[in-house]
Amino acid sequence: GSTDGAVLANGTVPLTAAWNAGNFQINSQNSDRRYNVIAYGAVGNGSTDDTAAFQSANAAASAAGGGVVYAPGGYNFKIASATSFFLDSNCHLRGDGIGATTITQGANTVQVVQTRATSSNISVEGCSFVGAGGATNTYAILLGYAGTVTRCWVRNCSFTNFSAGGVLVGISTGTGGRATDFLIDGNIFYANNTATN
Repeated sequence: GSTDGAVLANGTVPLTAAWNAGNFQINSQNSDRRYNVIAYGAVGNGSTDDTAAFQSANAAASAAGGGVVYAPGGYNFKIASATSFFLDSNCHLRGDGIGATTITQGANTVQVVQTRATSSNISVEGCSFVGAGGATNTYAILLGYAGTVTRCWVRNCSFTNFSAGGVLVGISTGTGGRATDFLIDGNIFYANNTATN
């Protein structure tokens, strides 16, 4: 059988295996819950909307109790749906590093990644986010837009050309959003406000 639909970086599903070795048995099971967005239909050509594939990979990770939504390097993924890409509790978006995995904002009215209300243990690492520019007030990542989000972090990412900024942590007006126990570390921000876009 497979390990809860976990998909490796190369798109394969590992098998659970048991071997008999004399008087004892060795059991082996892949414990890395990694859900490759390519296996869920992402194209990564910079023009096709990959939002549904990201959301499907996140749903599979969430159903397994958490895991990694993996966006491999060498692709330019596009998030263009008006509903954005939402990460659930215990789900982590991982790329292969700045300059390797690119995630592009499809329109300047779309937030690329958001957290669900009242969620926890969420992270984004190793991605280059590229905004669509323009004067609309949008971010690459919203942590705690509505409800309270705890234990969340954004590390080793780059953010370019977002009209409002790369990362918004909590929002105090309208939605009552709040983020606690968060870390923003090792990121690079370029030209991320209306005045410079």
